[in-house]
Amino acid sequence: MYKKYISLFFYFFFISIVCFPDTFTLKNGITFDGKIVEESSNGIYTIKVGNRNLKYLKEEILSIEKNNKTGEINLDEAQKEWEKQDKLLTEKTGLNKNQRAQIEALINRIQWGEEFDRITAKNELFELQKSMDIFPYLEYYLPSYAPTTTPYILEILFKIDKNKTIKILRERIMDSAPTVRGKSIELLAVANDIESYDLIIRGLVDPDIDVCIITNYAIAHIGLKSVTPVLIENLNHPEPRIVNSSKEALNNLWKTELNGKKIDSIKEWESFWENHKNEVTDSIIYKKDIKPLIDKDFQYFIG
Repeated sequence: MYKKYISLFFYFFFISIVCFPDTFTLKNGITFDGKIVEESSNGIYTIKVGNRNLKYLKEEILSIEKNNKTGEINLDEAQKEWEKQDKLLTEKTGLNKNQRAQIEALINRIQWGEEFDRITAKNELFELQKSMDIFPYLEYYLPSYAPTTTPYILEILFKIDKNKTIKILRERIMDSAPTVRGKSIELLAVANDIESYDLIIRGLVDPDIDVCIITNYAIAHIGLKSVTPVLIENLNHPEPRIVNSSKEALNNLWKTELNGKKIDSIKEWESFWENHKNEVTDSIIYKKDIKPLIDKDFQYFIG
């Protein structure tokens, strides 16, 4: 019993020294303790959390609660709170504390490790799935993961249970983080989820260049010839990567009709489209009619 209280003391002592006076609740449900260290003229908060600085738009924050955290610890109350939390997590995830600890250790490597370590940890999570169902755990904690971690978790969820993950992806495709939007578009395209086509198309006009590029390849993968006018218009885009990926998407979309040839110039594509647009049975989509997944002027920042 004495050793248990000593462990609890150091655990809660560590928590108390990293806590800050403000509790932030984001509109996506994430809650964390931190302190505002800077507020820019365009409405962006820089919030210090531990040794990291995070940046959020005011509109992303639902509430900021001022706290009076002194760091004092009541060991009996701490033990009761720990037992209550342990019971809740066991109910929510279906896993005991030792099983959860195994998963968390691998998640930490994905969060903080180098790229090779992240990939290795992801593969080890796949292996862990063979001995326990980790899907409920990852789904429960998904809203709390950083934008750099979430794409890895979405991949794992998708591989474990594609059908259950599709619903999650439809929600996350409108996430404020471009890394999350891009991965959601990619996986929904891999799943050939017809119900998500209208959402995927909106990635063509995303404010983030990488999301636009991912969407070009997604469009080619699922064969949406109805967006050909958008891809042709993008051949005049000032960003070379968007031009090149649009060109590649066009050639893949129409590879059967091109019969092994490739078209490069916008004039050739405009001529080709005039000759083949009547072959498209779906409603033709034009760039001016597409609404982005998030506000076109939105810029995502993270420290």
